[in-house]
Amino acid sequence: MVWPTLVLLAGCLESPFGDNDITGGTQAINGSVALNNGASAKDAFVWLDTFNAGTRADANGAFRLILPPAAGQPGGGISGAFDLYFYMANCRLNTANVTTRNGVFVYDAADLNKNGALRAKIVLSPFLGITTQLSPARVAQSDSAEAIDLRVTLQTLIGDTATVIFPQSVIGTLGAVIFKSTNTGATTVFQRVAGGSAREVIIVGRTPVVRGFTFRLREVTPRLAPGTYEVVPYLLIAHENIPSLLLQTLGPTTSSLGPDYLKMPFVRDGGRFEITD
Repeated sequence: MVWPTLVLLAGCLESPFGDNDITGGTQAINGSVALNNGASAKDAFVWLDTFNAGTRADANGAFRLILPPAAGQPGGGISGAFDLYFYMANCRLNTANVTTRNGVFVYDAADLNKNGALRAKIVLSPFLGITTQLSPARVAQSDSAEAIDLRVTLQTLIGDTATVIFPQSVIGTLGAVIFKSTNTGATTVFQRVAGGSAREVIIVGRTPVVRGFTFRLREVTPRLAPGTYEVVPYLLIAHENIPSLLLQTLGPTTSSLGPDYLKMPFVRDGGRFEITD
């Protein structure tokens, strides 16, 4: 898959408004993002092309995006019409249109109202369902030798198929997971096969596909403290065409196994795991 690359413009673009007098804008815009079931799209990544400016939706799906100062933009301030992208890894990409003049947003134009807010809520539609289950989902720390079955079920929700990549895995299994404490946010990476370099690429359709493994607490290092965890499966999705700079803005190591992988926004179900004293 080849993602198109966007670069900063070398100078000002000719105004798309001609001589029309349109209400001037400022450096900030705001709006909200939701999933197609009405739930908040928490952590959805909002990114403006050309400016390479990004932000994330909060727990309520609200976001505020601020442009860099005009003086620091090519030509002392970029003018033109641009796409505002809304991204979650297993959702269809959505966009809105905004315009700028001399490095600031133009309000009451394109998809912005006179107050600098998007005229409509942005809706993201998950195309791949990801559900993680552990059995048992509650284990005493003293039972470190108890076998725990972890299963991740994938199924397309929109469209016919989706391509999913399981890095560092043995064919037919899940390669790794990340335990994230719901109390402290601390993360622990666990690989089923340490140092594995193989990967599996599968085509997922409407028939559920399951990948997973069995593990024991004593195998996880460092030792997991009592508490509640979100267990996040390590997988990648071959998405529709996405600007490469959008992915780079998320971080250079978000697709690698490690804490930064959690910066890649997903819609997931399940994965709750508790360790008791």
